[in-house]
Amino acid sequence: MLQGQQTTLYKVNVGDATLALFTYGTSERPLAVSRVRGEKGEIFWYRGWGDLPFDAKLFAKPENVKVLEQKP
Repeated sequence: MLQGQQTTLYKVNVGDATLALFTYGTSERPLAVSRVRGEKGEIFWYRGWGDLPFDAKLFAKPENVKVLEQKP
């Protein structure tokens, strides 16, 4: 339970830090992300969450970028 919400916790250790993602609801919306490193901890709360339509332009190669393939 976090802020009155039944949550699911996902946790990963990265180096000397532990990262945690707290989600809630049936579509698992993020509620908070935390980081603990040594004796210090931080928590970042999500203020809002929403779904946006997919926009392929966000993932397109910029026009001024040239991709070269290397042969093995």
